Amino acid sequence: MDNEKRIIDAWRTNAEAWAQAVADEGIRAPGTHTREAILSAVNSHANAPARILDAGCGEGWLTGVLTEAGFDVTGVDACHALIDYGRQKVRARFEVGDLANLKPLALGMFDLIVCNFSLFGEASVRRFVQS
Repeated sequence: MDNEKRIIDAWRTNAEAWAQAVADEGIRAPGTHTREAILSAVNSHANAPARILDAGCGEGWLTGVLTEAGFDVTGVDACHALIDYGRQKVRARFEVGDLANLKPLALGMFDLIVCNFSLFGEASVRRFVQS
């Protein structure tokens, strides 16, 4: 089994625990350094209502925050369970897929691609951006 498959399998196994940690422990709560850093980076590169792809969106916390800020956001993740969680909690577009197999143009064009704490191989990113 290659590393990328192992990573995706691990997320599938731990999806519920991760979603609960985000919800219950507030690891993405306002004021946390990583949250503020990613929001600052997004805001320095795009203004609402720009279209944003949240690649490796996980349970969708960033997709939700950006949607609430007026951006047109699509969250994509390879883990079905995390996407399902996002769909239940956030009013945004979510798609199941990984960057290695995603057809970028099927989702439309984006002004910005955000990869916040996303885990994937370099070849996947290169292929996606060049498509």
